[in-house]
Order: sequence, then C-alpha cells, then structure tokens
Amino acid sequence: IQVGTDDPLTASFTATIDSAINGSAGLQKTGLGTLQLGGPNTLTGNLAVLAGTLIANNGNIPSGDIDIRETARLVLLE
Repeated sequence: IQVGTDDPLTASFTATIDSAINGSAGLQKTGLGTLQLGGPNTLTGNLAVLAGTLIANNGNIPSGDIDIRETARLVLLE
C-alpha cells in the first residue's frame, strides 16, 4: 500500500483504513507518508515497511516475518 511517494513533500500524507484487510499475501507499505490500520485484520504472510510509517494495533499486523527498513517506522498501539 503506497501512501505518498519518495518525494519528501509527500511525507505529511496520511491514509487510514478502518475496514478489515484479509488474505495471505502479507502487506508491503511504501511511500514516505503514514498508513494507519484500524480494522480487525486477519492477514497472514510477511510485513514489509519499506518507507514512511505504519501505525497499527499489535494484533493488526500480518503474522509472518517483519522487515522494517532503516528510514521506515512501525508504531504498534495497544
């Protein structure tokens, strides 16, 4: 899921998904913006935060491996 681009001017972009995301393909976050997941997700597979910020409840991230790149952030809420 891309939020923003590689242009620093898009770092303030924010997208929120409050509906459930289901599937087995995992999740890849790209773009310098922020993605907030609020729904009850049942994702399996791997999580990759390649750029920007991903905010999610602890139980809302895929159950596989987690890859957070050096310039990216994963924020887990309780």
